[in-house]
Amino acid sequence: MAPPLSAFQHDLIDAMIKQNLPNEIIAKEAECHERTVRRRLAKRCSTPTKMPRGRRRLITPYMEEILRDPVCLTLLTLSFALLQYRVLKFIYIFNVD
Repeated sequence: MAPPLSAFQHDLIDAMIKQNLPNEIIAKEAECHERTVRRRLAKRCSTPTKMPRGRRRLITPYMEEILRDPVCLTLLTLSFALLQYRVLKFIYIFNVD
């Protein structure tokens, strides 16, 4: 399988497609296959030009909304402070270094 096109190649192909250049010339300049140019031309009509890469977000928009809520943020801060207190108390009692 061929390596994915770089962002520069995507932008070059898009710019040359807008100029209505033939697929052969576009493929030669972008250093890719003509079929890649044809696929790119077909995808331009249906999807955005740059597809997101990488892993999906683990935090959903709903979770993000809750985490940004000031009340929830206060509760998280308090629970973290309580955890810190318990750890420090444990260290003090058992003299763990």
